[in-house]
Amino acid sequence: MEPSHEENSRGQGPAPGPVRPDPDAVRAAALAPLWRASAAWGALLLALAAGAPSWTGDPRAALLPGLPGAGALLLFAVGRPARTRRVAMVLTTALAGSVALATSGSLGALGADSGVPRAAVYFQLGCLASAAALLACAVPCWRRVEENGRRADDHLALYEEL
Repeated sequence: MEPSHEENSRGQGPAPGPVRPDPDAVRAAALAPLWRASAAWGALLLALAAGAPSWTGDPRAALLPGLPGAGALLLFAVGRPARTRRVAMVLTTALAGSVALATSGSLGALGADSGVPRAAVYFQLGCLASAAALLACAVPCWRRVEENGRRADDHLALYEEL
């Protein structure tokens, strides 16, 4: 008995054909470095939160890196599947921008003698530097998402024309 045109030569289902392009998978792959960096950033923020009370003298200071750190780790878990990675990384990038904005005022306290403990200023600078590092990682990833996603969309359009 000859295999039908829908079965391969071993009779094990559809014959292999061209793989349909998946622009979402291409975009998720372009975001993989940012996705991995978000886990490291979340862990770093939680480490900063653990030391915040001793550096600043105020236990409430742990909220500044602690909540975004927990949020980043949650978004890392949400972004594991390729179909949710883009949304999770948009939110993570926005979270990093929020942390950077919230801590950018610490730059003004570096030269001024404001009576704020130096360790507290350095703590905020650590939060700012970590957010800036994640944003620096995000820029090339988002550019790749746009470029590769546009190419994948064009490829899919060609595939659908055939």
